[in-house]
Amino acid sequence: MKEASSLGEDEVRQIMLQNPFEKFERRRYMKYDLDLAYLRFEYRLWRKIDTEDIEKVRLRCHEAIREYYHDLV
Repeated sequence: MKEASSLGEDEVRQIMLQNPFEKFERRRYMKYDLDLAYLRFEYRLWRKIDTEDIEKVRLRCHEAIREYYHDLV
């Protein structure tokens, strides 16, 4: 694998979609919309997620992004 700083946007997207998201997409929990570049949750699953769960996911995502970029410095 290339050095993280040398990866282009398309390469980063491909890595993200191949690893954790591929499993969820196979199980039809979410789908990547190539045209809009969005991840879409399955409707019935999304309806079961409350605002507290969404906030936990957001906070974890922000934390993971901070950790990722901190490790690159």
